[in-house]
Amino acid sequence: MWKKIVDGVLLLVFLAFAVLQLNDPDSVYWVAVYGFIVVIVLLALLEKLPQVVLKGALIVYFLLLIYYSPALYSWVFKHHAANIAKSMSTDTMYIEEAREFFGVLLCFMTIVFEYYFGKIPDKVEQKNR
Repeated sequence: MWKKIVDGVLLLVFLAFAVLQLNDPDSVYWVAVYGFIVVIVLLALLEKLPQVVLKGALIVYFLLLIYYSPALYSWVFKHHAANIAKSMSTDTMYIEEAREFFGVLLCFMTIVFEYYFGKIPDKVEQKNR
């Protein structure tokens, strides 16, 4: 039961993330990144998530983390972990890139959550209480 609640919350959070990206210049990309997580969580909630989709998503989002990792490095070591909540400008692109890294990290963590906890049926969980 707890997993269905967590999945419901994750579904709403990533749906909100996708909607908030609609005004972004690269909105198609980010709506797809967050929207695919919405689909994964919805399928997990309905207990219809194929393992092959989940494993493929793990690989894709892990590769995205690698792609965005230079941005994290730049933010931490070159900009001394400056406040990424402040406004951006052309000379502070590291802020946007660090935010993008953390967005992909949230996606990846959600996929890992679904991978590990999606295999445990509610009946088995209730039996172990």
